[in-house]
Amino acid sequence: MSAGAPAPGRAAPRPRAGRELALGVALLVAVLAAFAPVVRNEFVNYDDDTNLVRNWRVQRGFTPAALRWAFTTVETGNWQPLTWLSHMLDFRLFGLWAGGHHAVSALIHAVNAVLLFWIFHAMTGALWRSALLAALFGLHPLRVESVAWASERKDVLALLFGLLALAAYLRHARRRTAGSYAAALLLFACALMSKAMLVTFPGILLLLDLWPLGRWSPAHGVRFFPGRSLLLEKLPFLALAAGSSLVTFLAQDKGGAVGSTSQFPLVDRVGNAFTSCGAYLAKTVWPAKLAVFYPYFREDVPWWQPVLGAALVTGGAAIAVLLVRRRPVWFVGWTWYLGTLLPVIGIVQVGSQSMADRYTYIPQIGILLPLAWGLGDLARGRPRARGALLVAAPLVLAALAAATWVQVTRWRTSVTLFSHAMRVTEKNFVASSHLGYALVEQGRVAEGGELIARSFTALPASRATVFEGSGDYYASLGMAREAAEYYGKALAIEPSRRLVREKLRALGDLSNAPVAAPPPDPHRGQGSLDPYEQGNLLVRSGRREEAVAAYREAIRMAPGNYEAWHNLGCVLAELGRKDDAIAAIEETLRLKPDHPLAGKNLQAIRGSAGQRGD
Repeated sequence: MSAGAPAPGRAAPRPRAGRELALGVALLVAVLAAFAPVVRNEFVNYDDDTNLVRNWRVQRGFTPAALRWAFTTVETGNWQPLTWLSHMLDFRLFGLWAGGHHAVSALIHAVNAVLLFWIFHAMTGALWRSALLAALFGLHPLRVESVAWASERKDVLALLFGLLALAAYLRHARRRTAGSYAAALLLFACALMSKAMLVTFPGILLLLDLWPLGRWSPAHGVRFFPGRSLLLEKLPFLALAAGSSLVTFLAQDKGGAVGSTSQFPLVDRVGNAFTSCGAYLAKTVWPAKLAVFYPYFREDVPWWQPVLGAALVTGGAAIAVLLVRRRPVWFVGWTWYLGTLLPVIGIVQVGSQSMADRYTYIPQIGILLPLAWGLGDLARGRPRARGALLVAAPLVLAALAAATWVQVTRWRTSVTLFSHAMRVTEKNFVASSHLGYALVEQGRVAEGGELIARSFTALPASRATVFEGSGDYYASLGMAREAAEYYGKALAIEPSRRLVREKLRALGDLSNAPVAAPPPDPHRGQGSLDPYEQGNLLVRSGRREEAVAAYREAIRMAPGNYEAWHNLGCVLAELGRKDDAIAAIEETLRLKPDHPLAGKNLQAIRGSAGQRGD
């Protein structure tokens, strides 16, 4: 056994509780301080707009219909009812103040860091190593995407329940109580209902049975095989994981998010998996050039990157196996890293990204675990090494915290987020298009339109996404016939794209016959065209009276939709209904005082109506 592990079957020795509590509080404060700028951040136009800002079910929240929707919808490609419930609570507390939503995510993340510290300290008795592990995890810049992106609440929530399940399992392993086992199983189910990435949790439990719990030891009649009783103990966890995996795959496949083998051949997926494993290790050591989206262009990847990644994976696995008897923490950590990364490594390709910072939220614990214990082993009995570590560790943690602070500020707005992504990546079609739409919202139409058009040319023509994007672009210009042509091309390649069908149907309605804003459909998911989007299309086709009805319906469904209020005011002003227009845009500014266009438009409308602002 490595240093810091308790004797098999015994509780870890514990120093004074006061020192543990002080370290826990210091860790909580440090993590919250590193993420403090998040309260000034806005929602971004990358999922936040559809998931939160215009999601009337989430904004109303805790009604029987909304609760039923939360537990049945898979329109986002995930089944995440507890995540939806947490968003509903946020809207009850903060409304559309994005800073409040972000603050909750930051608080949950800080609690996760403290729980990680307390759990490993309880299992090993190693106070300072456990604190170093938790501090490296909590302060690392790779955490920013999971915390600063409101729609990614599922990451922090899933780990919160996962760590609580681990704490209950630890109690069960020591006291063999049915209540602790049932609590662990229930909390694991809650983790899966937040995000399915923890499907490998039964494997984590088996690893921790080996080290540091020592349940694989000769004292239990087995050596390096867990034994029948430990395997049977994990079967209920495994059943939950299997069910969650199936539901998630079906949900993502239904939403058209799972890439086909023609788009992403298996050999390329395997190569990208090895490349990503190496890239995550590199960004753990040197977290530079972090981006919200990393494009996947297999032709641009040099041959040596997947080869190097494969060498790192196999080499690390070989070393971990060789050290399993003397230093089992290395085996546990490396297997934790690869095992928890497996669901998102790209063998089953979801989306068109090559990797994502958020995917490291749980796996990186496996890398940091042997690092913290290895540094502890290095310093033990070596005064100079111990002194050097006491100097270097605070400096490294401070540097990570500073980098995290800077990365959080890059998520301030859609413009800052995607401008940075374009600086640190190449051919980033997602960053280009989302930056373009953000600039258009600010009134910089020519600049934004150029970026949107450029984003389409960055995509391979074989993907339906390029045609859908072209359709969106022409629809934004009011060119319904051209938009319909490109939507049709997208559907010819991927008939399962339901959102494209909705867009095409709306265009057909606009070009053929009058259409009133549709009533809310309780069975309709987020991927459907909502009244707000319908209103935008009606405006582009010149049918403003119908657009007013659509915007009013959007506001009835989500009273906090400040974009619907703003667009309603603009349309009413064009129709000459100045008093109603002023009231609508004043409501926009009440909901979002820093709206980039509402203030100017309000002044213009008041001026044309002969009014003066306060």
